[in-house]
Amino acid sequence: MCFGKYKKKQRRVPRNKVLPLNPNRSSKKTPQERYIVHETIKEKNTIVNKQREEFHSKFIKEIIPCGFCNKKFDLGSNELKINCGSCDKFFHCHIGGKCSGENCSIEMPNGTIERISYCLNCCDSYTCQNGNCICNKCNNSK
Repeated sequence: MCFGKYKKKQRRVPRNKVLPLNPNRSSKKTPQERYIVHETIKEKNTIVNKQREEFHSKFIKEIIPCGFCNKKFDLGSNELKINCGSCDKFFHCHIGGKCSGENCSIEMPNGTIERISYCLNCCDSYTCQNGNCICNKCNNSK
């Protein structure tokens, strides 16, 4: 019997790193098996695309009234021009324009500047010219 410094060292295997075997990696597939897998992936993708199209068609048929004249439009008609940044209603008429104030502009990552649109009720109608206006919030902050 040997004790002390002549004891044989055993390598310790961590127990928390036990991974299950992947059946797809353990065996090589024939070209026919690969084709079958490829076809099943295609079928799954077509099912997902059909579900997206069904959701999109239901979403496009949603009817939203104009905030000023209360005419009803579906989203697929593209008649609604803006969503007012203050009262949060959709408009196809009675549009004030995009606010030219400093608080209502956002610089996008590509360098363009986007501005928030407002209806005539939510902006100063005396400052509206050529699609630009100053909203009540920016007008009051000056």
